Amino acid sequence: MGEVMWHFVSCNVGWRTNMGISLAPSNVGTRQRRGTTDRAVVSGGPSRGGVKAETRQPASELQFSQASRDVIGPGHGTVSSSVQETYQMGVDLVCVSCLWTLTYIGVRQRTKREAIGLDITDPPLMAGGNKMGIIAAAGFAFLIYSKKKRSIMLQKNPRVAMNRPNSTGSSDKLCSPWFCELRSCVERAITSLSQATKPNAGQPVPLLCEAMDMPPIPGPNALTLTGSDGVEVTASETTVLASNRRVTTFIVTVVDLGKEFTCSLLDSDGTTVLDRQTITVNVYVLPFLQSPPTIVLDYLVSTELTITWLQWETDGLGDGPVLRYEVVYRNKTNVEGDTSYDYKLGLDSNQTTTARVTGLRTEQEYDFAVVVVREGEGGAGKPSNKTTITTICAGMPTSAPIVVSLTAIGPTELQLVWRLPPPSTWGCRNTPSSILINLKESSEDYFGFPVAIETADPPGIFNITNLLSCTTYDVQLYYITSAGFSPPSEVINGSTPRTAPPRARLFRLDNAQDGVGLFAQWSPPEGPAKRCDTGMYHVHYTLLRLEACDTDIVSPTTYVKVIGDGSTSTTLDDLVPYATYNVSVVSTNEVGMSDDPPRTRTTVAAFAAVLPPVQVTDVTARSFIIRWERIPCEDLHGDFTAYRYFVTNNKTGDLTLSYINDIDVTTARLMYRTPCSPYDIQMTLYNDQGEGDRSENVRVTTDAEVPPSVPNVVASSVDENPSELGLTWDEPQSGCPIEYYKVSYELVNKFMCETHDEGVHIVAGNATHLSYTIMDLFPFSTYFVYVEGFTEGAGFGMPGRTVQDTAEKAPTAAPDRLEVGQIFRRELSFSCGYPPCTAGGRSSRILGFTYNLTDLLNPGNPSTVIEGENSRQVFDGLVPNTRYSLQVKLRTNAGDGPYSEPIEATTLEDRPGPPSNVTISEIGETTMTVTWEVPIEPNGIITAYEVYYRAIEKPYNPFFTSPSSWAGSPLLGPSVLSNIFTQLEPGTKYQVLLTARTAVGTGEDASVEAFTKPKTDIPKPAPPTVDASTSTATTVAISLPNDEDDTYVTSYLIAVKKTSNKRAAVDIDGEVFGTYNENPNAYIAAEIVKGEKTNSFVVGDGVMYGGYLNAPLVTGTTYSIRTGSASKTDTASIVSWSEPLVAEVRRYGPKPPATIGPDITDPPPMAGDNKVGIIAAVVIVVILLVAVSGFAFLFFLKKKRDAQEPASTVDQTQMKEREVEI
Repeated sequence: MGEVMWHFVSCNVGWRTNMGISLAPSNVGTRQRRGTTDRAVVSGGPSRGGVKAETRQPASELQFSQASRDVIGPGHGTVSSSVQETYQMGVDLVCVSCLWTLTYIGVRQRTKREAIGLDITDPPLMAGGNKMGIIAAAGFAFLIYSKKKRSIMLQKNPRVAMNRPNSTGSSDKLCSPWFCELRSCVERAITSLSQATKPNAGQPVPLLCEAMDMPPIPGPNALTLTGSDGVEVTASETTVLASNRRVTTFIVTVVDLGKEFTCSLLDSDGTTVLDRQTITVNVYVLPFLQSPPTIVLDYLVSTELTITWLQWETDGLGDGPVLRYEVVYRNKTNVEGDTSYDYKLGLDSNQTTTARVTGLRTEQEYDFAVVVVREGEGGAGKPSNKTTITTICAGMPTSAPIVVSLTAIGPTELQLVWRLPPPSTWGCRNTPSSILINLKESSEDYFGFPVAIETADPPGIFNITNLLSCTTYDVQLYYITSAGFSPPSEVINGSTPRTAPPRARLFRLDNAQDGVGLFAQWSPPEGPAKRCDTGMYHVHYTLLRLEACDTDIVSPTTYVKVIGDGSTSTTLDDLVPYATYNVSVVSTNEVGMSDDPPRTRTTVAAFAAVLPPVQVTDVTARSFIIRWERIPCEDLHGDFTAYRYFVTNNKTGDLTLSYINDIDVTTARLMYRTPCSPYDIQMTLYNDQGEGDRSENVRVTTDAEVPPSVPNVVASSVDENPSELGLTWDEPQSGCPIEYYKVSYELVNKFMCETHDEGVHIVAGNATHLSYTIMDLFPFSTYFVYVEGFTEGAGFGMPGRTVQDTAEKAPTAAPDRLEVGQIFRRELSFSCGYPPCTAGGRSSRILGFTYNLTDLLNPGNPSTVIEGENSRQVFDGLVPNTRYSLQVKLRTNAGDGPYSEPIEATTLEDRPGPPSNVTISEIGETTMTVTWEVPIEPNGIITAYEVYYRAIEKPYNPFFTSPSSWAGSPLLGPSVLSNIFTQLEPGTKYQVLLTARTAVGTGEDASVEAFTKPKTDIPKPAPPTVDASTSTATTVAISLPNDEDDTYVTSYLIAVKKTSNKRAAVDIDGEVFGTYNENPNAYIAAEIVKGEKTNSFVVGDGVMYGGYLNAPLVTGTTYSIRTGSASKTDTASIVSWSEPLVAEVRRYGPKPPATIGPDITDPPPMAGDNKVGIIAAVVIVVILLVAVSGFAFLFFLKKKRDAQEPASTVDQTQMKEREVEI
């Protein structure tokens, strides 16, 4: 029961499946063929992740998904996977027959061929039949695997990869499996459909359709080609390329772009299409011109012409390049769309756009066009649009037409009789096409544009119409051929008959510009009979209606004005204003007269007649009445508009005018007149023409009245004299004269502190001018001021009023009631009262008070001046127990007043300030003296001083802390200004505290600090000794014994000096030792603080100690080394030196190695011989303990020094510059 193996290829994504995909039928023992509905399982090789699929009933498309980039199909069926992407294609399954042979041998045992992706899932092998199957399977699998890489490369071969349409109409690539390269299988399909060449449109195109199949190859008729119109194309030839490939060639012709052809592959029966491909044939579009050519005839050579056209690059369409142009032409045809031409003129250049055409027939119509030719066979495009032209005659006409007669046949018509000359004179075979008639009036100099008539009209007769009557005309003829014009005929003349003149058109009838009249203007007669006009006109006019009276004329009279000079306008004068007339104009001659349709026009309205003088009655100071007569209708001369009166004030020149729109109103009261004023009164009448002449003038004078209130009364204060006010005012608007003005005033507010409401008016005086000065007033006070005008015969008018303050004046009195308020240690308060409401104290607006405080105990100190706004003022920041004097003055707008009498006050006592100039002098080892002076700010009477002291620093005692308690004298008399402290300690810093006292208490303290002198009798330190065991070639280790009494020692010094090699002691007392950098032969090597001193010191270790360099020593040199005990303060230093140690620096040899003990290999001592061994062991142990302790102690010292200073040589330029006197 062999296993059926299938191979699937996908061209949708361009990938191929794993090798060895197997199809296992579910009904074991039955081989599944294409088209069955049985179920089969497809499983992929192990290298791609176990892809599975199922084949079911046949389908027209393949649905599959990718678990990776492997492809499962093609074939009929559905493929599913974990990745939810589905693709479709229509490809059949391909059976791998060689693999059938493999499975037929009997490979049934499950073998693992992961190297080639082969998964065989059959039942176990039968006994005895499996060896050959296993060998064949293994060998074939190896052969397949060895070709895997080569098959991938072959898939890129265009003979293997081919295009085919999918379900969407696009092209997918079907990749031939690599098995087919081994000749094991193949699939029937079209591998390519291509176009062999790209010709010009309309030329044959070979199309090559290639297909492949399993042997046998596709038959000769297996490939067919069908156009988009459904017509099948016959194959021109078919060729076998290989054992499984065939190429069939089809020849097609394509004129238009976009033509498609489809190649189909049929099965062996020729009934079913197995595969198809479509191609769009691409050809070159033939070029052509869009515009027709331009033709220029040659009138010298009738058989030739010149043709021009536009360049194809400018006017053409289609594909280039263009090789040349061809001119084609034919006899004229009217067949629409006919592109065939009988004649062709070829040009060799694609740059030439003009050509000369010869050999044409005379008097022949031709169609001309231009053809554009591109490269390649059949490269000539369609002709351009045509241009039709007729060639000219062979010769020019030699004789003119013959005019027979020209006679009148109507008022506006003449008949022309003519004939052509003999044909021999025409110059053409054909009859002339038309006759040209030149016509003009005999009075004109030149003929106008000719009139053309066809010679086909009735020959020899032509009626000339639309002429003018009473006019003589000239006529001349010539005819036209294609070659040109004939000579002109002789000129003949004829006249139209005379008639009555036509109507003159009155086109304007307007009012005359000047006066009352009408202006008439007309045009001369027009029309065919206008020549019959003689220039004689009659103007008729008739009065019809008086418009102002709304009355028609019952029996109107017509008047005639004769115009005989040929004028066409006139003015009808002396007409009635605002009246309607009929006007007409008639033209006449000896034959008759034209009709006269009239036009109507109304004359303009004239000014109305003058009214009689008005009458004036009921005259008062402010009004009077005027009266007049109603105007008659015949005197209106237009439509009534209004009566208008003019009233002029002769005193002021003011003009008042008004309208009365009712014609029947004849009276008016004129109000609001000015008293005591003469007025001129006139009346006029308005109509639609305007204002008429005024009536005769009438004068009237109004009565007198009291003057009005005096306007714009302005009062102003006088700064130079606060008791005066200056007044100005304007003259009241009154027609009556004012004789004088009365000025009065009323006090309202005195000094702005005393109001008055009695309303008493005090008359200051009378004024005849418009200004006045009121005197003897109070300064800084408010007044009402009144001004009244007086008119003779009427009395005083209403007063004009204003309010004004007089100017301010500086006060002459000081504030009163000056008192002392509260008194404090550093603060005083004062108060005062405002001055009384008098001229001395309240003559100006008070702005505030100026307070002047003076220190009476220190007259040299500047006074304190405060400008306050209130009558109470506080001074702070004062000196306690000090007597002050205060004065106050007023500050006003007009200036300051005088100061008040002084008032005195003394501040209270306060605690004093610190004593001044505190100093310490006469300093000894156990004593010092402090002095001071009185506090700068005693703030009262000093009653005592308090002096205290305490030690705050002891450099010789590192563990000292300053006590909190003080010692000293608590109370010293106020006159004591010094104090001596005894029983102090040497070299100690003390702080002294000093305060002063008043009755209030103790004040601020003053503090000062100072050292006592260092102790001078410090014991000398013991001389140092050399420790040879720790000395080296550049160092000397010395001992530092403890002093018997080092209470006041602050530090220890090491002094080094080079000496001679004789080891003699050198006396260096009195020498000044500095740093090594200053003198390398005598220097201070180290300064060790008291608290850091040890029992030994290595001279020359190169380390800095206390700012001194302990420089390495020179081998073989003798040095004098001393130690010194120092007692120091900030300002003094005492050193006590030991006796010198003289030492030579040399190489100290190493000690012999110590013997630890007996050899452990020795036999133990005998009884009675152990005492010596025990003693030796004890000695060795003791030596070892001492050595260990010594090394530990030296290590401790070194660590301690390292903590003090860096364990490295310091640059000598960085050493502390210090000097020590030894």
